[in-house]
Amino acid sequence: MLDVQLIAARWYVEELSGEEMPGLACQALEQGFDGRNLRYLAGLSGPARRDVAPIVDGALQELGVQTPITKRDAALWMARRVAAQIIEGQIQPYGGACRIWLSYGFGAQELERWSRLVVNFEVAAELGGIEQATEQILQAARDLVSKS
Repeated sequence: MLDVQLIAARWYVEELSGEEMPGLACQALEQGFDGRNLRYLAGLSGPARRDVAPIVDGALQELGVQTPITKRDAALWMARRVAAQIIEGQIQPYGGACRIWLSYGFGAQELERWSRLVVNFEVAAELGGIEQATEQILQAARDLVSKS
């Protein structure tokens, strides 16, 4: 089953290329979604992002997503998703913190602290105190998820 919110967030933080969108549109059609934009997008072969950008909003609306989504809101949604994965133990705290900082920290004031968490962990890895640095990342993840 397609996670349409994930697709939308990944599109707006530019994690999806234009080439990936026809395949996703085909999956949506196979799962019972329909619409002019989805059908058009599904028929394309290897388009560039700039070529499909004008129709992606319409295709996402046909999937039930309220568009457009700001890059900031998409980044916060993605960061909360990674934070939940940290809490659930699906990804290591340091790796998740790096992803939040490097992939989603742009332009979202709420995510500024993640750069400090990463640096603190790296210092702790050199000098000791890694358990405390890991707990700080876990707490920040819990804080971020609770704000959703």
